[in-house]
Amino acid sequence: MLESTLVSQRQVYGAIKDAGGPRNVKRSPEMMKYVRNARARYHADLDRRRAMFSASKKAAIEKRKITKEIEDLYIAKKKIQEEANNKVREMNLKIAELQNK
Repeated sequence: MLESTLVSQRQVYGAIKDAGGPRNVKRSPEMMKYVRNARARYHADLDRRRAMFSASKKAAIEKRKITKEIEDLYIAKKKIQEEANNKVREMNLKIAELQNK
């Protein structure tokens, strides 16, 4: 159970115990309204949690995309550097051949 649920249960238990048991709890109109609206509050909290989870999931997906793009760029950079180094070697070999003639 969630920590907030446990705390709430302890508070209710303590209030019932202080009242002398469940049969001695006074049922006020405010309490009845609160109980009637419990389902709506539960669904509102559930929607809030889903929205938070969705937002964090979207952020994780975006982060993975960026990480993948960075990796791809590093790979492309390395490939370009290798091609440039190979061309430099070829040119150096041609220069050496021409100088030896």
